[in-house]
Amino acid sequence: MNPRGPHRAAAPRDPTPSPAAALIHVVDDDESLRRPLFDAMARARKQDAAARAELAAAQQRDARLAALTTREREVFERIVTGQRNQAIADELGVSLRTVKAYRAQLMNKLGVGSAAVLGRLAGEPHTDSN
Repeated sequence: MNPRGPHRAAAPRDPTPSPAAALIHVVDDDESLRRPLFDAMARARKQDAAARAELAAAQQRDARLAALTTREREVFERIVTGQRNQAIADELGVSLRTVKAYRAQLMNKLGVGSAAVLGRLAGEPHTDSN
């Protein structure tokens, strides 16, 4: 008996190639098949990269929105509906100066420079938190 343990016999090899291996040989041998396949793979990689970039941007946007305080969120929601600062102040029961301070803080946190950009940010799709 062998001191290293029993040896298994090697499984007999099937002389017929698998369907995938046969397809690879056909594509390798035929330039008219190879070029469209490589082009399709390149398009798929570009689409995947674009989808990943879009997802990353949405996740970053969601993280910035999640960083807002409750009051900043209330002001944000009213700004994107088109309410003026004074109307927001009256509705929330705070001074105009306070609304302007919240507005400046949330715009800084979100990295935007105008209410129009806030509106676009609010209208963009967000990632699921599941």
